[in-house]
Amino acid sequence: MSEHVWPMLFDGVAAVFTEDGVTAEHAFGDRKPMQQPATAAGVRAKISWVPGDDSGSYLAGKFGPPISPGQFPTRALGTLLEAFTIYLEAVDTSSPKARASDRASYAAVRTLLEVWYRAFYHTAREVGVGGHVVMGNPVWLKDKRVVPQGACLRILVSAPTNMPDYPVTIVGETSDAPAVAELGGSVTSNVDVDGNPVETQRTDEP
Repeated sequence: MSEHVWPMLFDGVAAVFTEDGVTAEHAFGDRKPMQQPATAAGVRAKISWVPGDDSGSYLAGKFGPPISPGQFPTRALGTLLEAFTIYLEAVDTSSPKARASDRASYAAVRTLLEVWYRAFYHTAREVGVGGHVVMGNPVWLKDKRVVPQGACLRILVSAPTNMPDYPVTIVGETSDAPAVAELGGSVTSNVDVDGNPVETQRTDEP
């Protein structure tokens, strides 16, 4: 199985934050609103990556034709423009006044947006989808039941993911060798527990 694009984007962005020395919580999956802000001075920030359109439709994406149909052996049969909802949440915890300030909350989230955008831009290019990413308009979330602390931006982002042509072929048994399952989907050098390439794992049990 090929590595999926969105986990690669998630890991890459988190790595850029670490390299730049920017502290933020990175969460993959269903979003939970920010809890009580940390007691230490500074900005508490959280980035949530939620699969699909989390604004109500829960649309996973849109199918389309392959972008690079002839790249055998990783030939694509089609493309899923896969959607993720990104939540950027931040609160200025430097003082009680800043924590309650709409202006400080705005500044904290806008700064987080700039840092995330830069990290996402470079990571998307590294994983090969930079020129095909579609970003929706950012939306401020105003409901304090949803954003109990600070402020939050929601952005719908779509990135193309291949629907690969990975056949599973069963080679018939012969008198000398048991059946072998050939999984053509692996394009890496990863090996399974017995040390053989994933593509040539034997189906027989010892």
